[in-house]
Amino acid sequence: YSDATGLAPVKPAEISLVPGDTRMEFVDAPILQSVDDSLGYYFAIAGASGAWKGAQIELSVDGGANYISSTISSGLAIIGDTTTAMGNHRAEVPDYTNTVRVQLISQGVSLEPATLAEMLNRKNRAIIGDEIICFSGATEVGEGLWDLSVFLRGRLHTTPAAHAIGERFVLLETAFVPFAGAEIYQIGDDFTFRATSLNSATQTTITETFDALSQTEPPPGFLRTRCRKDNT
Repeated sequence: YSDATGLAPVKPAEISLVPGDTRMEFVDAPILQSVDDSLGYYFAIAGASGAWKGAQIELSVDGGANYISSTISSGLAIIGDTTTAMGNHRAEVPDYTNTVRVQLISQGVSLEPATLAEMLNRKNRAIIGDEIICFSGATEVGEGLWDLSVFLRGRLHTTPAAHAIGERFVLLETAFVPFAGAEIYQIGDDFTFRATSLNSATQTTITETFDALSQTEPPPGFLRTRCRKDNT
């Protein structure tokens, strides 16, 4: 005989099988690695659903009337948006003044802190708006909500700027932010991208201007002069 009582059953968490929308970011920026030294651009995609497995990416150069190329990508980039403003700061010295909070949409991802040496070696390189930065401090303060601090600003000769709430944040990990080649005649054209989540008919469309920043020459970083005896 036993008078033990059991525990009430617990309803398991609901798991969505709907892939949902694909978020796509077009990144027209200086090259992130020397192997990409050609005319082109980067793109990043992510989904807000745990069932998201990737997307079919199509490109149109006539405003979406016709799509001329298509690729399947399953690379889950770390994408989000700023939820606080971020002040400007000069690029020549580390930014110990500003902080910024970002809300990630990517599921099952996290950010890590980095030392100054690691930042100088490309760790935690990201783009906020159109400015490429590196960040040192990363603290999660809520689900997918991160406070970032201590920055290297204006990386890859991008222009440091103040950033408003709602600007894009993309972690520029080359394994998840692929490079796509382009043609010279496409410089200045509007590119329309259609991202269709795999196993779904859900589509996202964006249009961006291709300015070919991958082939922008950086300013001189080292100069040497040599004087001959005849002063020529």
